[in-house]
Amino acid sequence: RLLGVSAFQNRDYRQAADALAAESELTPEEGLMLAEARLQLGERALGFQILDEVTERWPETAPRRAKRLSLERAYGRSNSAR
Repeated sequence: RLLGVSAFQNRDYRQAADALAAESELTPEEGLMLAEARLQLGERALGFQILDEVTERWPETAPRRAKRLSLERAYGRSNSAR
């Protein structure tokens, strides 16, 4: 997990996605990193699927909601898609 987080922070989205996806348990914040990494790589369907899973699995705090909305805006997901 540390490798995935570190790679994400260094904008190495391929390494981040590979490392985080290999983990069986992620924190909500790591899940958001994985979703964003997939979106950065152009894997929209998978990125939004992960984003939905994070939203459904954990209570949506204000920072997580802001991050979700930011990703949906940045990657062109309409509100009607969710």
